[in-house]
Amino acid sequence: MDVTAIAAQNQRSGGYSVDTWIALEVPPMTKLWQGANKGNVNISNYFFSEQDAREVTGAYTETQAYRFAETLWRMAQVRPHPEHGFRSGIIEYVVDLPLTAAVGVCRANTAYGSGSIFQYFIADGDLDKVFSTGRRFKFERTRY
Repeated sequence: MDVTAIAAQNQRSGGYSVDTWIALEVPPMTKLWQGANKGNVNISNYFFSEQDAREVTGAYTETQAYRFAETLWRMAQVRPHPEHGFRSGIIEYVVDLPLTAAVGVCRANTAYGSGSIFQYFIADGDLDKVFSTGRRFKFERTRY
């Protein structure tokens, strides 16, 4: 099955509306980020771009890091976990071998936030080509 169809099916089965996805070849050494709670290192299929991570962490000149995790997760249109709330940090990953990912902009789930994050969906069969660098960013607080 095409990775865009897998991404759409995964979103739908999670109770989300389906974003528009396109297939994109992701080259080695591409940095991707995803959410993490405390010591959680369980890799999921969803990632967001290095550019969005730089925005979140205040890496650009004259920018400040987001204080609240909720800001990022509303841009990613992710609902909070019923027990744990929004993820409290993000972890950097790097692509080791070329892979095909579904990519798109978070726009279809406006009930959970404004959207605008550029997201990647990597199918289970390609997750072994993505490795954590150990780099993390922790938000000051999870909610406003």
